Amino acid sequence: MEKSRRKVRKAKRLCFLLAIVCLFKAHTGFAQDAVSYFQKGMAAFNSQAYEQALEYFQKAQALNLTDKRLHYNLGATYFKLGRYAPAYDAFEQASTNNQLASLSHYNKALCALKLNNQSAAVESLRLAYDSATTDQERWLAEKKLNQLGHTLADKRTIVAATALVSLGYNDNVTLNVIEDAAQSGKADRYAAYSAKLDLDLSEHWELGGKLYGVHYQELKSYNYDNLSAALTYTSKLTAVSQPLELLVGGVFDRSFLEGDGMLDTASATVTLRYALLTRSLSRQSNLQVKYTWSDIRNLQERFAYLKGNMSNLDISSRLQVVKSLLKLSYQYETNQRENFTMPGSYTDFSPSRHKIAFSHTLPVMKRTSMEWGAGYRNSKYQNANQLSDTKYVLRTDDRFTAALRLLYKVTRHAWIVAAYQYLDNRSNIATYTYTANNYSLSVVWH
Repeated sequence: MEKSRRKVRKAKRLCFLLAIVCLFKAHTGFAQDAVSYFQKGMAAFNSQAYEQALEYFQKAQALNLTDKRLHYNLGATYFKLGRYAPAYDAFEQASTNNQLASLSHYNKALCALKLNNQSAAVESLRLAYDSATTDQERWLAEKKLNQLGHTLADKRTIVAATALVSLGYNDNVTLNVIEDAAQSGKADRYAAYSAKLDLDLSEHWELGGKLYGVHYQELKSYNYDNLSAALTYTSKLTAVSQPLELLVGGVFDRSFLEGDGMLDTASATVTLRYALLTRSLSRQSNLQVKYTWSDIRNLQERFAYLKGNMSNLDISSRLQVVKSLLKLSYQYETNQRENFTMPGSYTDFSPSRHKIAFSHTLPVMKRTSMEWGAGYRNSKYQNANQLSDTKYVLRTDDRFTAALRLLYKVTRHAWIVAAYQYLDNRSNIATYTYTANNYSLSVVWH
């Protein structure tokens, strides 16, 4: 009797397992059928057999295919068949996917135009611009909007808002020579803050503001605060196949040095930015050339040596492939400081500099990415330093930097960032040879 019961229980367990396998196989079969219909639909669409393509896509939809391209392809098929209302609805559903949002809104606009609904087309083009993830998508949306006699001028939106709070430790705040850097009073803990806001004033004008500062626990004379405001005019040269932008701007900075010193800097900038749009590059890959001329004024006596002007030429490139971002840059800087012995004339008290740098950002695990980089800067001073009563030496510095950052994404807009930076300055004058190690932990909101 007991053996019989065990056989029944065993048979029931076997039937249960077989049911699971059958259901799993059936579910897999449905999924495979849905994928097969989807692929057949794509083949039919590419062969311009749009009625057949629609039939296959609808069958895939009936089997609950979750492929994010299904609604988009349905919209494209309806559009080819001249059925613009269902095409509009399909693109509306496809627009919920971030990667397809901009193109879906753009195609919604085309459907709306076919339905003689220009207001809906204009709104869809604005959504296409706002949800764009590449310069080309923004360019397409804005170009079509301009063709309809509209611009982005009446849209005043926050382009970017960023805030940062950091706690850190620097083992050589005073940048003393290597043999003295370990002495007490050279290292200190600090707190840093930064806030940035950019506003679109019109189609061409953008207003930006930034607040930044570093405050030390003990070495308060090295505290630094800066407030800057910038106004930029952008002209987009949309006559070319790939977006080319010309940006002209003005920047005003007020800095407070060493706790109470102050200097004002007025700058003019001219930038050419060319979007690199290829199949392998995405998400705002570009090449940029920027020239900045700055005039430094309103200095207290102990900072009078900084008075003068500075020119900076910056050539940089941003290359993004999938989730990997590479940044490369070259800078050339010249400085002209006022000659104290001949007021109104200028001399190069500060150096001319060449700087190259790169950084590479890549994902390392879910929610976590790593950025590492290095840089080199060569500085040559035009006026000799007097080392003794009879010896004069033209100062030359070589500065090497290396940095590592780990970024953990807490929410869509918030990150925790752990960073380390190493600095090694080597000079032909021993007083200016030093190293520094900087560690920080930051919370960033964007």
